[in-house]
Amino acid sequence: MFYRTIIKFAPVLFILTSFTLWFGYAEAKRDPFSRYRDFVKKPFEITKPEQALHYGAEEELIRSKLKLELSQKERSILAGLHWILGLTDDNDAFSALFPDFLLFLDKMSASEDRIHQKEVVDKIIKKTFARASDNLDKLFNNEDMSRWRFIGLFPILLKHPEFQEKYYSFYNKHWPDLKKAYAEKDNFDQAIKNNNYHALFNYLVWPSFLHYYLRETKNILATPEDLFPTYLEKFKNFDYKDHQIDESAFRDLGYLATHVVLALTNYGLLPIAESTNTEKVKNYLESSFEKARQLGDFDLFAEYIQSYKILGLAHGEKIKELENFIYDLQRPDGSWGSERDFNTHPYTAIHPGGAALMALNQPSK
Repeated sequence: MFYRTIIKFAPVLFILTSFTLWFGYAEAKRDPFSRYRDFVKKPFEITKPEQALHYGAEEELIRSKLKLELSQKERSILAGLHWILGLTDDNDAFSALFPDFLLFLDKMSASEDRIHQKEVVDKIIKKTFARASDNLDKLFNNEDMSRWRFIGLFPILLKHPEFQEKYYSFYNKHWPDLKKAYAEKDNFDQAIKNNNYHALFNYLVWPSFLHYYLRETKNILATPEDLFPTYLEKFKNFDYKDHQIDESAFRDLGYLATHVVLALTNYGLLPIAESTNTEKVKNYLESSFEKARQLGDFDLFAEYIQSYKILGLAHGEKIKELENFIYDLQRPDGSWGSERDFNTHPYTAIHPGGAALMALNQPSK
């Protein structure tokens, strides 16, 4: 099944994106997000699935929580989690999504005062680690990108030590060259020179997980050298270009910029520090914000909203306006996305909801 080969062509965590075809420009000028509104607006209809192979207890817990008196944010997040849980309950979808799903859940576990969200997410994380633990050789091949996706689990495993032995043992046995650094066709300097946004994205995202893991523990594993600080130092020489909205490079650079913010903060879990990289990405996101809105890529715009919160670019009524935009596009079943998203691939299906939930979940600076 093609789900098993996701690592080869969808390397992004929780994180790379639905690069949809440009279409309907005249309609987009009237409402750039029209394709995400093709549903009947009505209250949530969160129903029990016909069957739940793996997450039955967690699904039932969410439905019980939704009967309580909750804030709009917690209700929206729980409804969104319910939809995503239904998708990942399927074995083929789970195989395609496992590491990305855990990276997403880890960020959602930082829930401020939303105690019901915290309880639900922690239970899903534990179930997910346990579910995958006996099938790791099927979920991860021997390729280098697969290894880096596995390394992305290390910071999460520090919070769930009961799973460390099995996962660390698998890592030590599965990849023969454990200390090999991250590599792209372009090296980092070439990627900057060539404006290779995809390569720069990968250089900054995947080594960042290793960096945050090593910051928190005395390493007992044979991991690559932490080159993330070196990449950040070199990235100070990167200049954000002013692409036209109809250029694919505009979308690509937007996703790079939002992930620069995420890489600098361990996906929003840490406050962002003042630096040249912070100042440059802040200026770019602020200057391109309205163009990103007009582009009508919901996933990207939700990431802009999360980045705005991290960077402190919006406060008070502006935050409320941006969050209301996200609420308005949530479907009655708890999902976000277009019909094309839902019918393309599990990663494409889950990404709009993941981006929306992380934006809502992100505290404002």
